[in-house]
Amino acid sequence: MNIESIINGLWDYKWDISTDPSKDLEASTLLLENDELVFSRFPTDIYTLDRYPFQIVDNRKFEESNIFYEKSLENKNLADVYKKEEEKFIRVFQILWSNSSVYIETTLQYKNIESIITAVSDEAKKNRIRDLHNKLSSRNENMLEIQDFIDLQLLLELGLREQVSSVFIFETIKLCFWSNFDLNMPVYSGSKSNTELLRLICTTEGLYLR
Repeated sequence: MNIESIINGLWDYKWDISTDPSKDLEASTLLLENDELVFSRFPTDIYTLDRYPFQIVDNRKFEESNIFYEKSLENKNLADVYKKEEEKFIRVFQILWSNSSVYIETTLQYKNIESIITAVSDEAKKNRIRDLHNKLSSRNENMLEIQDFIDLQLLLELGLREQVSSVFIFETIKLCFWSNFDLNMPVYSGSKSNTELLRLICTTEGLYLR
């Protein structure tokens, strides 16, 4: 797979991130560790997929209302709320996956696998994550082409739970999502029509694109 071509195709090859002099020369990933470069290059094409229709600017109110995975482990009621919110993201991604080829740039191969799989309880899921880790490690790669939705779901869950950073590239519809930002995700959209489609999907599933 030509990683650079897949990524640069998001913006119709108008810019080559791999040769940009401002990119992080120490980075082992293209999109993950150069996210701010992408955001600054395409400021009008960057959105946020979020639980809220606006950014909560009052830090005290944000801390009180924010739900994240580690916090949910301390409270059964919060755990139920977190799971319901996480499932909204999963449903959005499943709809998008059904209409696009998907690639994921991920830090999974660099992680201690036995540590991160504690974030999932299902043994079959743990084994699937081990398989993905082994696949990436054996090839010394950080990019996966997704065929089965379960692999996309697992890396999304690990990202939302702040265990593994990943970038989800929906090649056909020119959408790109960065994980590891609690229950919100920065989004690049290279198509106005697909931006509106994503907005409709998000609203239908109880999320917001802002």
